[in-house]
Amino acid sequence: MIVIVCGYGKDWCKLGKYVEFALKTASDAKVRAIVFSGGDTTGESSGGPWEFKTEAETMEAVAKKKIFLTGMMMKILKEKKAYNTLTNMLFSKRMINKNEKIIVVCNKAHLWKVRMAAVKVFGLRAVRQQISFCSFSLTTGRIENLKILIKTIPEAVGYFFRPFGRQIEYLQWRMRTGRNEQKKYEEFCSEFRSTGELL
Repeated sequence: MIVIVCGYGKDWCKLGKYVEFALKTASDAKVRAIVFSGGDTTGESSGGPWEFKTEAETMEAVAKKKIFLTGMMMKILKEKKAYNTLTNMLFSKRMINKNEKIIVVCNKAHLWKVRMAAVKVFGLRAVRQQISFCSFSLTTGRIENLKILIKTIPEAVGYFFRPFGRQIEYLQWRMRTGRNEQKKYEEFCSEFRSTGELL
């Protein structure tokens, strides 16, 4: 069994309780490893004692501090390329065994979208038989959660209607990990479909 933790920015303070929740979830389930997934999705600093380029590295640093303080034993894996929920699932899938039992940890406001991404990447049967979900309330404000919901619906629909979905994913990539690149939509699709980084 393994835990996949979906990234949520590089805010050191905000991630503290989230990572603690993920570690407790992993410890309670007696998993062999935990995967922190998230790329360089924001130009903002981590807000911690060091600067980290990716969400995965920020969460790993927070986790190592928690592990050191508690004496917990946990193998940590980092997935540092994901720029959205779908790629959290897609790139993390490559790091685990095919029939592995999985627990996915995410922000509560993203839970429905995370489930849909898991269905797209792993398949409905795997989601029913191999995958469970644990959510943590990283965002508690009504307005913030409403904004998340409004963005979540078209993104999740795009997982299954690919021409529409790829347009959304291209915009996300341009705003996040690809913000300094000048690739046009056609180049983005051609390159990332050939490498398997775009469904």
